[in-house]
Amino acid sequence: MTTATNGFDNKDDDFLLNEWRLPQKKLRGPNRRKGPDLWVQAMTYLSIGGWALLVLAVLMLDVAAPETETFFHRLMKEGPKPGWNVGLKQAVFILVTLCQGLSVAGIMANRHRMRRKTDRFRWDILGLALASAGVGTMLFMLNK
Repeated sequence: MTTATNGFDNKDDDFLLNEWRLPQKKLRGPNRRKGPDLWVQAMTYLSIGGWALLVLAVLMLDVAAPETETFFHRLMKEGPKPGWNVGLKQAVFILVTLCQGLSVAGIMANRHRMRRKTDRFRWDILGLALASAGVGTMLFMLNK
């Protein structure tokens, strides 16, 4: 029996890897896929676009936040502008909702796609769903 570099048997390593895989449907016949098809490419672009929109939403949320008082405000005897930029805050809410919708669509497409043995669950889409839910919750809590 061959041992891996970490001291475990290969059989044990395969068991640990198989434990984290989602159940797969049994299909008959050979695998006829020639490479990444339209669905796999769409999920890749969906994930990249979703993360880009989420980063944009967080940056816009930082710009929409009220200013903090600095040394220059005290020196000029002017206070910072009070309150949030409501227009930007609404745009951030729309972007976060769009990210949430993209991630749910990606999870549904990925779940539909899990038929072959070589298909893997896209954890980046699940991470996008959780991150956009976190930003949405933070935005909801800041809404006063």
